Formats: sequence, structure tokens, C-alpha cells
Amino acid sequence: VYDDDGKVFTTFDAYWEKSLSIQNEPVSQLPPWRLTQAAGSVKMCSVEGVGDLENESEKSSNALLGKGWAPGWRPIADKALTEFVESNLLAYSKDRLRVGGNSTSLLSPYLHFGEVSVRKVFNSVRLKQILWTKEGNSVGKDSATIYLRAIGLREYSRYISLNFPFTHERSLLNNLRFFPRNADQAH
Repeated sequence: VYDDDGKVFTTFDAYWEKSLSIQNEPVSQLPPWRLTQAAGSVKMCSVEGVGDLENESEKSSNALLGKGWAPGWRPIADKALTEFVESNLLAYSKDRLRVGGNSTSLLSPYLHFGEVSVRKVFNSVRLKQILWTKEGNSVGKDSATIYLRAIGLREYSRYISLNFPFTHERSLLNNLRFFPRNADQAH
């Protein structure tokens, strides 16, 4: 997504407006008929031989993640999306502000690992938003709008990281060069 001059957006609002104006037809990706064998060979090793895969600081987050996600299960991702859109999206505008309880879509791991696409989530929520608009359900419409914007912000952060890979070292804004980032997280 680029501006009219072919340049990268540096503000979310302009990026989001352009993204919403792009006409994308819903796409259904069919699985391949046949998988091709990978080239080369894979050496076998035990889990113990790999080393510690879990950082101590990540254990509590991983335990929480394990309650709502299992890797490699696309049907579960589709079910999680359907459950969120049909059961939890309506109350998202007020629930998202709560610290505890069911305040998120729980779709992040499925999005992160590609088990459900952002386009599919966007189209599902957008269809529900259109339905609620036709029904005059302003709470549902607002919830869908807020959630779509949250998904947009998620994608914009990836967009910024892709187009400005230096942002983990220095700010995108040149006037902040006098406030260097501290890459050492121990301080």
C-alpha cells in the first residue's frame, strides 16, 4: 500500500484510509492437490538436543497461550474466528477496555502463524458490520469498526517494520535522533 506518489505511508490514518479504499474481492485459497517433497535431508534429533526453546521470561505468556491455541490446526483457527465474530464481536467496543475476562479476539496466534489470514478476519468482521448496519445495530457497527481499526493498527506495525527496518534501532522521526534507543533491555 503506497500513497499517490508511490511512497510509503508514515501515518496510520492515511495508511488506513488508503487500505479501506482498495477494492479487494474475497479470495478463497484452495489447498494444493499434491505436496512436493522438500529438497535435501533433515537430520533427526531429540527435543533435548535442540536446547531450551522457552525463555524464562516467556513462560507465563506461553502458559496462557497454550490455553487457547494449538499449532497447526486451521479448523480450530476458523472456529475461533467464527466464535469471535458470532459471539464476542458485538460486545468488543466495551469489553476491550477491561483488563480481565474475554476482552480480546484470541486470534493473534492464528494470525501470527498464518492459520487464518488478516484478509479473512477483515472480510468476516466487515460482513458482520454491514449486516449490523442494515439492522440498525449501532453497538455492533461500532464494535466492528473498532476491531477493524485494531486489526489495521496490527498490520500497520508490520508495514512500518517492513518498510522502515531501522525503526528498532532509531526513530522514524529525525528530530528524535537526540534520544537514542537503548538496545540493551537489561537496563
